[in-house]
Amino acid sequence: MEDFNKLLNNSKKKLALADYMLTNTYEMLKEPKILLSILQNIDLAFMNSLRSILVFERIFKRVPVFGESYTSMSNIYLSKVQKRYKFDSKFIKNMNKIKEITESHISSQIEFERKEDFIIADDNYKLKKITKNEIILFLKCGKEFNQKITKILEDYND
Repeated sequence: MEDFNKLLNNSKKKLALADYMLTNTYEMLKEPKILLSILQNIDLAFMNSLRSILVFERIFKRVPVFGESYTSMSNIYLSKVQKRYKFDSKFIKNMNKIKEITESHISSQIEFERKEDFIIADDNYKLKKITKNEIILFLKCGKEFNQKITKILEDYND
């Protein structure tokens, strides 16, 4: 079984990297493609945070065995963990939005830049726009989610 502290530390590193890329790299280059890389780091941070709380709960046998997929982890989080720790629903909503955008990027054949935004078009030409302001909100939410989980795990370690 994975170490939940290690997963949480990986999440913090990904958030720090995303923050650095947003505040330094993006500001210097103003290259919208960087927004996608930042979003992918935030996605990895959310996944590591989510996995860490699920591994923690699994140690105490409060959640069933779960798979590696986001769907599996999010379903268990919604049914068991969110209520237990009174997590705000904005966390899972933002995780779902991020996952939707990153999956659109993987399946998309058309991506382009418009002003300071990065646009992803799906097969039906439905557009998904990644903006700096949206990334800032995702990053803030990711940090808050990570902090709440850190507090839960610190209370356990004390």
